[in-house]
Amino acid sequence: MALNRGAYSLRLVAVETPEKKLCVFLTNLPREHYSPAVVGDLYRLRWEIEKSNKLDKSDFSLADLSCRKVCSARTMLYASLLGSVIIGRLVHADHCTLAATKGPLTRGPIHARLLAMALAAMNASISTAIADGAPPGPVWDTIARKLAHLSRDPNWRQRPSVFDVLHGFTASRGRPRRQKTFKRTGN
Repeated sequence: MALNRGAYSLRLVAVETPEKKLCVFLTNLPREHYSPAVVGDLYRLRWEIEKSNKLDKSDFSLADLSCRKVCSARTMLYASLLGSVIIGRLVHADHCTLAATKGPLTRGPIHARLLAMALAAMNASISTAIADGAPPGPVWDTIARKLAHLSRDPNWRQRPSVFDVLHGFTASRGRPRRQKTFKRTGN
């Protein structure tokens, strides 16, 4: 991409955040419509989109397709995109459930990448249940419970993502965590 020569109106925005202390953004968003906090949220949300792209490219192997035939590549592409859509649907359904929850949250939201890894880890159990024609019931309930457990972010109380914060998926912090102290060794 080539930029035309000329002047560009940019501004540097610094925003303090609890997790990174200070984030600095260079933006062309107008000052009168976008406060520094809004710019920070928008750019941090953009990072959530990049994580979704990483899910498609890395976890669903779209970056490493090694096929000899076009039809094989197309099949792998469709399978990967179908997996991404299924995970997106499950995460969205969980977010809708959490949004409808009244009172403080007692569990964190499902995160797409953790769900993708959980599905990959449980593919043998899922394949066996499909091959055996397992009806809805105990087998599928066990698989669903394991997937739900494996796909929840264990750090959601201490470090909710910007997406979780904007959707209100945060919890009261309970006991404060102890700070780690390090002893200096050597000379």
